[in-house]
Amino acid sequence: MIFQIVLLAILFLLVFTFSQKLIKPLVYSPYYLYITFNLITLIVTIFYYYYYEPKISLYLLDDKATNKEFLELIKYHLIHLNAFVFGGLVIHNFCPTAFRRKYLLHKFPITIKLKIPNPDAVLKYGMIMAISVLLLNVLISGTGFFVREEYLPKSDSRSLTLLAKLFSMAGAALLGVVHNKFPKKTDLYFILLVIVNLSTGSRFTFIVILMYLVLAFNGNKKSFKNNTLFVIKIFVSLFFLAYLIQLRSLYTHGLFPYVGYFFQSFDKIWEYFVFNIYYLLIFGNFVTIDTVDRGLVTWETISVSLNPLPGSLVGWYDYASKMRINIYCPYSSHGEVFSMGVYFTTLFYFVVGTVITYFDFSFRKLLYNGRLFMAMILLLLVALHLIYGFEYNLRSSVRYLYYAMFVLTLFYGIQLLWKSVRRKTIRTE
Repeated sequence: MIFQIVLLAILFLLVFTFSQKLIKPLVYSPYYLYITFNLITLIVTIFYYYYYEPKISLYLLDDKATNKEFLELIKYHLIHLNAFVFGGLVIHNFCPTAFRRKYLLHKFPITIKLKIPNPDAVLKYGMIMAISVLLLNVLISGTGFFVREEYLPKSDSRSLTLLAKLFSMAGAALLGVVHNKFPKKTDLYFILLVIVNLSTGSRFTFIVILMYLVLAFNGNKKSFKNNTLFVIKIFVSLFFLAYLIQLRSLYTHGLFPYVGYFFQSFDKIWEYFVFNIYYLLIFGNFVTIDTVDRGLVTWETISVSLNPLPGSLVGWYDYASKMRINIYCPYSSHGEVFSMGVYFTTLFYFVVGTVITYFDFSFRKLLYNGRLFMAMILLLLVALHLIYGFEYNLRSSVRYLYYAMFVLTLFYGIQLLWKSVRRKTIRTE
């Protein structure tokens, strides 16, 4: 087994290194995002399994996994990654030479340049959004903004809450994109946004923080200092997420109890932080081991999972309740595929490799031609496929590839139709 793993690891290093010469490395492209995420989860899980004590062992899955099963997991993941890269190389081979030179070998910047024609106006609207969020939350909660007995305010209005969330996201985005021009003002109003959202005790606060940090980093000058600070900020924001998760279970709610809890329960927050890392990067691999170990995946469930038609039409709901480790934990996509053996695993991830590499090439073309919004939608759908593939059913993860293909086809179809209409208009004139 270990000899097979070593050979597969060497093969992966060779083919992946070769692919980097053909497809310029771009950390936020679908192709490299897929490989990077899967490598990180595998490496972190290996260190956790052999060196971290005591084990967290959610649903006792870590304790159940034997060394033989864990080595089998590593072997199948290496088969998966090799098949994926080979799929990418095959789709690359079918690309015209001009396309390769123009898009695949083009050196894209590490961050995406956003053209802001009027930064002062953007800052102004960002400030208005932040103040509006404060007013909306005070309107929703009243004095409960500071202290209340229930998690949800008594006068909770769904429409106002939704509006406050939309304004929070808009405010974080607007302030983030002009951070490099007005660092002090944007930071001040960003802190206001965080404090106001913190009063709700919602995990949505983490999304607001993440949006601002990413957009602010994107606009800042790249240096070792700025890059290091960004990594530290992301680390701290994950720690903050661990803190947010616990707020709903408190006896009293509101801004004052939440701030007080932060200073009183630092140890618990750290435990939740470690748990978040475990849940995001490690747990899915033990779900995969247990999924394979149960041996309940069949060709029938695979065909239903891969069927793009609605679940009610293909009989998915006849199987959905059985495709779970327990009521809280579904089988993993990787586990379902690995259960069908080496040949199917190789074929499946070879096809996934061709599809995601096609999305990668489309992403680069969109980025090159300034179609930023469409490129981001495509990247988001691939990212969702990745996340769902790690911890959710095969059907849940594959549907995001179908969505991406549909959106891309629709976009190109509208583009062709628009060009056709314009040509006819020009001829008529």
